[in-house]
Amino acid sequence: QDKTRAMVAAGQQPIHTIVDATAMTELPDLREAATLSKGAPPPSGWTIIIVTQPVARFFASMVSQLAKRTFHIVSTFDEAWTFIQERDMTLPEKPPP
Repeated sequence: QDKTRAMVAAGQQPIHTIVDATAMTELPDLREAATLSKGAPPPSGWTIIIVTQPVARFFASMVSQLAKRTFHIVSTFDEAWTFIQERDMTLPEKPPP
């Protein structure tokens, strides 16, 4: 968490986050997941969650509402990049490596 804070502090606003949850094999406790944003840096950009399983999509939707962050749920990294790029014209055409 300290490393993430340092990266956010050094970054240029807005800072977007892409979370790849496609390899998730079990759902975390909903109460625990809902508290993940406590103590996190203030949101400045989008958080995009990549999920493919229907139950995981539902769970991600619930967590996003509880966390009160600007979330969007997609199925692939390409969808995530396209979504962010359409909303932030300062981003390059291709994502950084």
